[in-house]
Amino acid sequence: MYYYAVVERYNTFSPDVVKKMPKKELVEEIWRLQGALSEQTEITKFSQQEYERLQNEKILCRVCFEEQISIVLLPCRHHILCSTCSEKCKKCPICRVFIEERLSIYDV
Repeated sequence: MYYYAVVERYNTFSPDVVKKMPKKELVEEIWRLQGALSEQTEITKFSQQEYERLQNEKILCRVCFEEQISIVLLPCRHHILCSTCSEKCKKCPICRVFIEERLSIYDV
């Protein structure tokens, strides 16, 4: 049995409800809430790690995934390769247009 009081769209305990709860059920509810908090903490940590991984992937070359993207391919203007991989490609890996120029870019 759960003793919820709905206040402003949140499930929460009012002090009066907590005072009336049998001790055993109160302890069980505390354990349930601690478990939920622990689970949420793990999800948040995983989400942060996944976000950081995706941020790193955004700046890594789409061919080797080792060096940072540093070249803009012309005429298509795709920005997906490091300088090493760009020299090995004759066509853009995204749109397959022949590469006419490679423009080096630098992060400031």
